[in-house]
Amino acid sequence: MRIRRVVAGVLLPVYLSGCATWKTQQVSPQQVVSQEQPDRMLVTLSSGEEIVVDQPRVSADTLSGLRDGVPMEIPLAEVTGVATRGVHAAKTTGLMVGVVLGLAVVAGTALLCALAASDGGLFGASPSTPNPPGYY
Repeated sequence: MRIRRVVAGVLLPVYLSGCATWKTQQVSPQQVVSQEQPDRMLVTLSSGEEIVVDQPRVSADTLSGLRDGVPMEIPLAEVTGVATRGVHAAKTTGLMVGVVLGLAVVAGTALLCALAASDGGLFGASPSTPNPPGYY
């Protein structure tokens, strides 16, 4: 039971945090906000600057929200692209497989070390032979 908790404790944060990526949206900021209602968006401006907007809202011709916790507004005419956060399935799966394989290698190594340190050694007890004369 304990090993399951350890594995879950390692894999859960990896799954929840790992391999998220910005997914470029092919629709207008108004559509993204109204349809997806994202908690945050990556906004590309006509100047080429990219900013993260938390709690985005669209009202008339303005995108508003928080930038680093500070209220801000951007005219929609200056927005050339938007992206929302999403999980990249292939990267997340690859990372999880790598973590599981790493844990298996560690567990296997620990098991081999424990067996080697036991009284019988790794391959069982060998017959006891006395030391030849002169050896101590």
